[in-house]
Amino acid sequence: MESLIDIQAKVVVGLEKVLQEKGQHRQIEVNTDLLDRGLLDSFALMHALVLFESIFNIQFDDFELLLENFRTPEIIAVRIQSKLIGN
Repeated sequence: MESLIDIQAKVVVGLEKVLQEKGQHRQIEVNTDLLDRGLLDSFALMHALVLFESIFNIQFDDFELLLENFRTPEIIAVRIQSKLIGN
């Protein structure tokens, strides 16, 4: 089982990759508010979720796919960890 810190690091790297593909070369931290900073839109969210599903071998349910549920890398990492524990 991966630690929350390891999951957070992978989430940050994955989000930075998604942002780079959008032409936004920004460094983010685990507590960066992706919504308030305008970094995460619905397209970027879907791209990131597909990436995380692949990296962590998990699946997000349709009811989870709200921008608010993915406000910070920390929130995303906790959600991923809960899925890993449940698998």
